[in-house]
Amino acid sequence: MKKKYMNQIPTDVSFNPKDIIGLMTDYFKMKTKLRPVKNLPIVLSNKNNESLESVTWFGHSASLLKIEGKKLLLDPMFGDASSPFPVFNSKRYSGAFSLEHDELQEIDAIIISHNHYDHLNYKSIMRLKDYAKHFYVPIGVARYLIKWGVSPNKISEHNWWDEITFDNIKLVCAPARHFSGRSMTDKDRSLWCS
Repeated sequence: MKKKYMNQIPTDVSFNPKDIIGLMTDYFKMKTKLRPVKNLPIVLSNKNNESLESVTWFGHSASLLKIEGKKLLLDPMFGDASSPFPVFNSKRYSGAFSLEHDELQEIDAIIISHNHYDHLNYKSIMRLKDYAKHFYVPIGVARYLIKWGVSPNKISEHNWWDEITFDNIKLVCAPARHFSGRSMTDKDRSLWCS
């Protein structure tokens, strides 16, 4: 039996049928009130600000950090499926975004926090895998990337509190109070981090 991970601080992340019914009710009842009236613009670097350190939020979990001359892409969820169930897919606040943008043609590192569909997106990884120099992921997540064709030489898996020095940048795989899983059979079989 594969190892199951647990939050370091006891955290109730269980779901029961009543919770799911409540979530579904909230989703269908309130979804128009929670969304911006129009798409939020994505503003990327241009000739006037390309030397600045910056954070660009692409919506939901995806962000691009430009720091120390490096580009780090966090949880690249650019696909249209944030859930394995199409009825629960959420519309991007930023609208459609082209992965052909120059900013995404060369990525120094992609950092994945956990294996949920809205953080580890198959279509996004397939599009970006050849443009990323390295992937930093929690324990148990590399298997998805390898299955999707990412070279194992470009992937490093990390445990909670691992410290990674990436050029002049220090990355820490810090615990998060959450859970992992992409199906009913793999809950907490891979690590999650922040």
